[in-house]
Amino acid sequence: YQRRVRALSFIIFLPGWTNPPTASMVRLQQSPHLQASFIVAKERHEYTCGNQHTSDDLDRSYRAAHSTHVFFLQSVAGHQAWTPSHEKIALLKDAMVAGN
Repeated sequence: YQRRVRALSFIIFLPGWTNPPTASMVRLQQSPHLQASFIVAKERHEYTCGNQHTSDDLDRSYRAAHSTHVFFLQSVAGHQAWTPSHEKIALLKDAMVAGN
């Protein structure tokens, strides 16, 4: 058995339910693979509903009802390949802004 080094990178979005924090949120915050994280306030972003395949409704965006926590989990090789820099995180936050 030979261990392969793979570039793995996951971006995980969770609702900002922190009172009390969910078990999944605690695990993500404590993960040795956590490379970056941030919170987007509920007033600052919207979601696009994923029902485009089952609905004729063209207005699929809706304001978030709660904040959203964003976690970047990466292997060492993944972090080297796709570092979540301040600039890249800013671009992601801008893409989440309501009305974009």
